[in-house]
Amino acid sequence: LAPFKSAAIVRVDTWHGGTTVPIRPVPARNSATGSHFFASVSVDVATGSVWFVPFEAGLLVRVNESNNLVDTFSDWPDEVNADPCFYGSAIDRRGVLWLVPYNAAAIVSVTIRGADVGRMRAHALPSLSKSSSLFIGCGYDRHRDVLWLIAHTSPSLVKVDTVSGLAEIAPTQWPAELGSGFPLQIYKFCEGCVTPGGQSLWMVPYSSKLPVRLDFETEA
Repeated sequence: LAPFKSAAIVRVDTWHGGTTVPIRPVPARNSATGSHFFASVSVDVATGSVWFVPFEAGLLVRVNESNNLVDTFSDWPDEVNADPCFYGSAIDRRGVLWLVPYNAAAIVSVTIRGADVGRMRAHALPSLSKSSSLFIGCGYDRHRDVLWLIAHTSPSLVKVDTVSGLAEIAPTQWPAELGSGFPLQIYKFCEGCVTPGGQSLWMVPYSSKLPVRLDFETEA
């Protein structure tokens, strides 16, 4: 379990009656009372590692599933070092972890396999009219190696080519049912999920009137 305000990372053994095991106190660069530490988790099945993505923790944390060993990474690129605040993540087909910027000034990719584990790279965001609380969650199109960032206060979706690292504003038009003022609406969605076949992304409404489905092939 990713501790948002909890004092510890907790592992739940779902095979043996839901036994809970505190892993250790929350490791955090920013450990002030009231901090919101982690808001999302990605699991790398290939290596048996669980990655905890920092909201206000300031550290990226890896927990080894086999022995509960904890490692931390904080060599942030200059572009995001002042506020490495993310909400959401995905692991692409090449074994790279992508962090979705909430208040961070750039997208960050992290090498999570091989000799360069923990190496981070920043990828510039396109020009947007908002600069904080931008995105909340993502959807990874594994067929096209494209990461879609789900708009929170951002006026539009952003698509990221996970091979080149290039990010651009998506051409997608919001459905008319959401109203003409929807692009400027704040807190549009709260996370989302990719369909089992990996063909589309459903975005969960927060202040949006309706859930929205994005078709990966048509981008509409």
